[in-house]
Amino acid sequence: MDKFTLRSLADDDADWITRACQDDEIKRWTLVPRPYTRDHAIEFIVNHGNEYAVWVIEAFETSAPVGVISIHNISETSGVASIGYWIAPWFRRRGAACASLELVVAYSQTIVGVTACHANIAITNIASRKTVERAGFVELKNLDQTCPDGDDLVAAIVYARAIR
Repeated sequence: MDKFTLRSLADDDADWITRACQDDEIKRWTLVPRPYTRDHAIEFIVNHGNEYAVWVIEAFETSAPVGVISIHNISETSGVASIGYWIAPWFRRRGAACASLELVVAYSQTIVGVTACHANIAITNIASRKTVERAGFVELKNLDQTCPDGDDLVAAIVYARAIR
Protein backbone atom coordinates (compact mmCIF):
# COMPACT_ATOMS: atom_id res chain seq x y z
CA MET A 1 0.00 0.00 0.00
CA ASP A 2 1.20 3.48 -0.85
CA LYS A 3 1.74 6.17 1.79
CA PHE A 4 0.03 9.53 1.67
CA THR A 5 0.31 12.99 3.12
CA LEU A 6 -1.89 16.08 3.20
CA ARG A 7 -1.04 19.61 2.14
CA SER A 8 -2.87 22.88 1.61
CA LEU A 9 -4.41 23.79 -1.72
CA ALA A 10 -2.10 25.73 -4.05
CA ASP A 11 -2.70 27.90 -7.11
CA ASP A 12 -1.15 25.29 -9.40
CA ASP A 13 -3.73 22.65 -8.35
CA ALA A 14 -6.38 24.02 -10.72
CA ASP A 15 -5.47 21.84 -13.73
CA TRP A 16 -5.39 18.46 -12.01
CA ILE A 17 -8.54 19.24 -9.97
CA THR A 18 -10.34 20.23 -13.17
CA ARG A 19 -9.22 16.99 -14.84
CA ALA A 20 -10.24 14.86 -11.85
CA CYS A 21 -13.68 16.48 -11.60
CA GLN A 22 -14.53 15.33 -15.13
CA ASP A 23 -14.70 11.79 -13.71
CA ASP A 24 -18.15 10.22 -13.70
CA GLU A 25 -17.70 8.79 -10.19
CA ILE A 26 -16.72 12.14 -8.67
CA LYS A 27 -19.69 13.76 -10.38
CA ARG A 28 -21.96 10.93 -9.22
CA TRP A 29 -21.12 11.04 -5.51
CA THR A 30 -20.31 14.70 -4.88
CA LEU A 31 -21.87 18.10 -5.42
CA VAL A 32 -19.17 19.40 -7.78
CA PRO A 33 -20.61 21.70 -10.47
CA ARG A 34 -21.56 20.11 -13.77
CA PRO A 35 -19.93 20.78 -16.11
CA TYR A 36 -16.81 21.38 -14.02
CA THR A 37 -14.52 24.05 -15.44
CA ARG A 38 -11.09 25.38 -14.58
CA ASP A 39 -12.83 28.50 -13.21
CA HIS A 40 -14.63 26.25 -10.70
CA ALA A 41 -11.28 24.81 -9.61
CA ILE A 42 -9.77 28.28 -9.21
CA GLU A 43 -12.74 29.42 -7.14
CA PHE A 44 -12.44 26.28 -4.99
CA ILE A 45 -8.74 26.94 -4.41
CA VAL A 46 -9.40 30.58 -3.46
CA ASN A 47 -12.49 30.03 -1.28
CA HIS A 48 -11.86 26.43 -0.15
CA GLY A 49 -15.46 25.71 -1.08
CA ASN A 50 -16.43 27.52 2.14
CA GLU A 51 -15.25 24.44 4.03
CA TYR A 52 -13.72 24.54 7.52
CA ALA A 53 -10.48 23.03 6.15
CA VAL A 54 -9.40 21.49 2.83
CA TRP A 55 -6.34 19.46 1.91
CA VAL A 56 -4.85 17.90 -1.17
CA ILE A 57 -4.04 14.22 -0.70
CA GLU A 58 -0.58 13.46 -2.09
CA ALA A 59 1.29 10.24 -2.74
CA PHE A 60 4.20 10.49 -0.31
CA GLU A 61 7.00 9.23 -2.55
CA THR A 62 6.13 11.29 -5.64
CA SER A 63 4.16 14.24 -4.21
CA ALA A 64 1.60 13.52 -6.94
CA PRO A 65 -1.86 14.91 -6.06
CA VAL A 66 -4.41 12.11 -5.87
CA GLY A 67 -7.50 13.62 -4.24
CA VAL A 68 -9.07 16.10 -1.88
CA ILE A 69 -10.35 15.70 1.67
CA SER A 70 -12.04 18.29 3.83
CA ILE A 71 -13.76 19.06 7.06
CA HIS A 72 -17.00 20.58 5.83
CA ASN A 73 -17.90 22.08 9.18
CA ILE A 74 -17.79 21.53 12.92
CA SER A 75 -20.99 21.57 14.93
CA GLU A 76 -20.66 23.93 17.88
CA THR A 77 -23.32 22.02 19.81
CA SER A 78 -22.18 18.43 19.28
CA GLY A 79 -18.46 18.86 18.50
CA VAL A 80 -18.83 16.74 15.36
CA ALA A 81 -16.51 17.43 12.42
CA SER A 82 -18.19 16.49 9.15
CA ILE A 83 -15.73 15.02 6.62
CA GLY A 84 -15.89 14.55 2.85
CA TYR A 85 -13.39 13.35 0.26
CA TRP A 86 -12.84 12.23 -3.32
CA ILE A 87 -10.02 10.38 -5.04
CA ALA A 88 -8.96 11.02 -8.64
CA PRO A 89 -9.63 8.07 -10.96
CA TRP A 90 -5.94 7.57 -11.70
CA PHE A 91 -5.18 6.70 -8.07
CA ARG A 92 -8.14 4.72 -6.76
CA ARG A 93 -7.87 1.45 -4.84
CA ARG A 94 -4.44 2.27 -3.41
CA GLY A 95 -5.47 3.30 0.09
CA ALA A 96 -5.46 7.09 -0.38
CA ALA A 97 -8.95 7.69 0.99
CA CYS A 98 -8.48 5.48 4.05
CA ALA A 99 -5.06 6.97 4.83
CA SER A 100 -6.30 10.54 4.44
CA LEU A 101 -9.29 9.84 6.69
CA GLU A 102 -6.84 8.67 9.37
CA LEU A 103 -4.81 11.88 8.94
CA VAL A 104 -7.89 14.11 9.22
CA VAL A 105 -9.10 12.26 12.32
CA ALA A 106 -5.66 12.82 13.87
CA TYR A 107 -5.82 16.52 12.93
CA SER A 108 -9.33 16.77 14.41
CA GLN A 109 -7.95 15.67 17.76
CA THR A 110 -6.06 18.97 17.89
CA ILE A 111 -9.20 21.09 17.48
CA VAL A 112 -10.65 22.19 20.80
CA GLY A 113 -14.18 20.90 21.28
CA VAL A 114 -14.19 18.26 18.54
CA THR A 115 -15.42 14.94 19.87
CA ALA A 116 -16.01 12.90 16.72
CA CYS A 117 -15.74 12.84 12.98
CA HIS A 118 -18.73 11.95 10.82
CA ALA A 119 -19.03 11.06 7.16
CA ASN A 120 -22.41 10.96 5.45
CA ILE A 121 -22.25 8.36 2.69
CA ALA A 122 -24.95 7.57 0.13
CA ILE A 123 -26.49 4.20 0.93
CA THR A 124 -25.73 3.23 -2.68
CA ASN A 125 -22.02 4.17 -2.48
CA ILE A 126 -20.70 0.78 -1.43
CA ALA A 127 -17.02 1.58 -2.15
CA SER A 128 -17.02 4.68 0.06
CA ARG A 129 -18.93 2.89 2.82
CA LYS A 130 -16.27 0.16 2.87
CA THR A 131 -13.51 2.80 2.88
CA VAL A 132 -14.79 4.60 5.98
CA GLU A 133 -15.29 1.28 7.74
CA ARG A 134 -11.64 0.36 7.01
CA ALA A 135 -10.68 3.73 8.54
CA GLY A 136 -12.39 2.79 11.80
CA PHE A 137 -15.69 4.60 11.31
CA VAL A 138 -18.82 2.79 12.48
CA GLU A 139 -22.31 3.02 11.07
CA LEU A 140 -24.58 5.07 13.28
CA LYS A 141 -27.85 5.24 11.45
CA ASN A 142 -29.71 7.14 8.82
CA LEU A 143 -30.60 10.50 10.36
CA ASP A 144 -32.82 11.58 7.47
CA GLN A 145 -29.70 12.77 5.64
CA THR A 146 -29.33 12.55 1.89
CA CYS A 147 -26.37 12.40 -0.48
CA PRO A 148 -26.09 12.62 -4.25
CA ASP A 149 -26.18 9.56 -6.45
CA GLY A 150 -25.92 11.12 -9.88
CA ASP A 151 -28.84 13.45 -10.44
CA ASP A 152 -30.79 11.94 -7.55
CA LEU A 153 -30.61 12.39 -3.80
CA VAL A 154 -30.64 9.11 -1.89
CA ALA A 155 -30.65 8.16 1.78
CA ALA A 156 -27.31 8.61 3.51
CA ILE A 157 -25.78 6.52 6.25
CA VAL A 158 -23.94 8.42 8.95
CA TYR A 159 -20.58 6.91 9.89
CA ALA A 160 -18.77 8.11 13.00
CA ARG A 161 -15.41 7.83 14.64
CA ALA A 162 -14.96 9.11 18.17
CA ILE A 163 -11.70 10.95 18.78
CA ARG A 164 -11.81 11.68 22.49
